Amino acid sequence: MNAIVITHCQAFDSKEKLNRTLSHLSNRSTIIIVDDSGQDKCTDGYYDEYENRCSILVLKYNKKSLQARKRGAWRAKEIGCDTIQFIDSGDILVDDDEYYYLVNLIRKDEFDFGIYPQITNLSPDIYYSRLGTCRKPDRIQRSILEMSLSCSMCMKVYNIDLVLKVYENWLDDWEVYDLDDYYFNICYAKLSNSLTSIQSPHYIYYIDGDSNTPKDLIEVRNRYNESYKLIKTLVHELYDGVFPEEVLNYWINERLKTYYLRMNKDYEHFQ
Repeated sequence: MNAIVITHCQAFDSKEKLNRTLSHLSNRSTIIIVDDSGQDKCTDGYYDEYENRCSILVLKYNKKSLQARKRGAWRAKEIGCDTIQFIDSGDILVDDDEYYYLVNLIRKDEFDFGIYPQITNLSPDIYYSRLGTCRKPDRIQRSILEMSLSCSMCMKVYNIDLVLKVYENWLDDWEVYDLDDYYFNICYAKLSNSLTSIQSPHYIYYIDGDSNTPKDLIEVRNRYNESYKLIKTLVHELYDGVFPEEVLNYWINERLKTYYLRMNKDYEHFQ
């Protein structure tokens, strides 16, 4: 069975966002909602209307999305799921027959993960996988590191056992604000031997207007400096000896620079 794990945060997300996500999902997957607000910020009865359809997890403490998804993956494994899809509350997944064709390829162990394009509700731009189908681990790893393959966790179907191995081996207690999808996927690629993709968009990244991204430049700079140090350590731990050091350093710097420009448009102030 496939698990769809929705991360929702009462402290920041509205019920309208959660309802939008749920309203577009069929009953062909197990749906798990993980609330990462922390129990002191959660309202009793908030999820009562969803209990017949969804498995609900309210985390005792705020752990940020990377660890919230980990809790969702463990719940999915306990239920008996073998593939997993992550969604952010408010976004839309088109789980049609084509999507489940991809899911079944992962479930049958024909591929380690599948990827598909995403769009936004404000833009027709489509982000594609450039690999199509690939059974060369080093090429998959290069594509993740250099970002020619999207690092979003929400554009992929994963093998749940490999997801849990990533957390067990590398990310067990990591709590980060930024680049968490990248952290996860550079680890997942290390365990993967194959991927496949479908070329029609199945994920809509929904932009509601206000962003939770901090506006204070110093806070943003400190967060990205911390993320950069963690990425550099992790990439070298995983890929030293696999790719030349100068290539790894180039990918790390370009990844951070590109992300920073896209999120903040103020890279010249980044030290």
